[in-house]
Amino acid sequence: MGCEYRILCWHQDRIDWVRLPQLSLVVSYVQPLPEGFLVVGARCRWHPEGAEPNAVVADFSGRILRELTLGDGIEDVMVSRNGTIWVSYFDEGVFGNFGWGGPGPTPIGASGLVAFTPTGDLRFSYDPAAAGTDQICDAYAMNVAANDDVWVYFYDEFPVIRIANGNYQKWSFGIGGAHGLAVHGTRVLLVGDYNRPSLGRVLHLGNDGVAHLVEEVLIVDDSGNPIEGARMSGLGSDLYFFKDTKVWIIRTCEPPLTPVDKII
Repeated sequence: MGCEYRILCWHQDRIDWVRLPQLSLVVSYVQPLPEGFLVVGARCRWHPEGAEPNAVVADFSGRILRELTLGDGIEDVMVSRNGTIWVSYFDEGVFGNFGWGGPGPTPIGASGLVAFTPTGDLRFSYDPAAAGTDQICDAYAMNVAANDDVWVYFYDEFPVIRIANGNYQKWSFGIGGAHGLAVHGTRVLLVGDYNRPSLGRVLHLGNDGVAHLVEEVLIVDDSGNPIEGARMSGLGSDLYFFKDTKVWIIRTCEPPLTPVDKII
């Protein structure tokens, strides 16, 4: 048995719905594609007869066009405007579970950050040697700022890494536990740590390879309450917060922050 899903599409001034047929996967992420939508489940088992598909591409009418296998242990999924599918992974997706890494093959997400073409072919895999970092053990936050301009923050070094046209830039920071990342020029907003999930830190990315703390702010909702337990997703200078049936957005700019706006 599967589940029937409806995709909500927000277009600034209106909300549209697209109904999908019953799917066997448990949907965790939805992203737009030029031809429709990408729907992804976070978990994916490997069997001797092959790996399970854990993503589908549907057109704007909800018709399923194809299935993809993006690997197990997915932390986040974002699609750039050119259709590249960027996927980050948590520790089980990096080191293996559900058959991956033993008895099955090396996990698809072993590098911690992978890019796929719209048809599911591997396009990019994070290279720690080229980036000058340790291996990604758990990708805590990702931001797809533009085509081929992607940022990641990960355990256990917790640096801020930019990957632009295949070239890496690294800024050391060292404070762990953030799960939201927004970028604007030489400024970065990281939200959360292990003890204070609603604390936002505005950082300046210095020429010395260090992310310098500029400001600390408490991230609150439209009622003035700290936003805790929300799923965060960064898209350039915008950081989205998803909790229950509500969505908020905060924008990183000059001066660094604008108030949180309620979308839905």
